Amino acid sequence: MKSAESPITLHVFVCTNQKPPGKACCALSGGKELRDELKDRMAKKHPELKSKVRINASGCLDKCTEGVACVIYPQGEWITHASLKDLDQLEEKILALVKNI
Repeated sequence: MKSAESPITLHVFVCTNQKPPGKACCALSGGKELRDELKDRMAKKHPELKSKVRINASGCLDKCTEGVACVIYPQGEWITHASLKDLDQLEEKILALVKNI
């Protein structure tokens, strides 16, 4: 194992986990769509942040009954009930956090 440095200073994990039929999960609540749209938006509107901000899909964040869950690191800030209508707020939050790092 070897440690490596990275220019990435902010990671946004959006749950896209798919559970068996009949169980609440972020995939059924639009997690994949939210992650894809947020990633595309940040790439198009803020290309200068590509090397600093990573928008990742994640497995289960164990907030299944609270809609789509996201967590932002290194802050450890959790967001639940996220949807496409929250894209503006998520973008603003990411920009504010990047400025404070």
